[in-house]
Amino acid sequence: MKVTVKRQLSMLGWTFAVYAALGAGAIYFSGFKLNIALLCVFLGLFLLDGVPALLVHLQYWMANRRTVLKIDKEHRQLSYITPNGTQVHHFDDIALLQHFASYGGGSWYSFANTGILKLLLTTTVRS
Repeated sequence: MKVTVKRQLSMLGWTFAVYAALGAGAIYFSGFKLNIALLCVFLGLFLLDGVPALLVHLQYWMANRRTVLKIDKEHRQLSYITPNGTQVHHFDDIALLQHFASYGGGSWYSFANTGILKLLLTTTVRS
């Protein structure tokens, strides 16, 4: 799995769809006229919900854009490839694998489906 702009944008697809629908609904219900109150509500929601989601994905992409994680099920190993080198670990080197889900599972906001995996390995490194 390579971290790409396309992959990050696909993860933001739901956020873009929700705000496009909200924007279209606001324009429709205001009779296609500029309604300052609806505009303020829309921008407020976007600033509180959409912008943080965009920033998190941008930061993640910036930090990991040159990395690749390869999982080889046949040989039971994973490779972590960075510009600084490659680390290869056997599945038996995995000491702990934890999943941390977001606090708002099922909620309306953009971070409702966010999750993080923590992978703790033994000190054995194979190159």
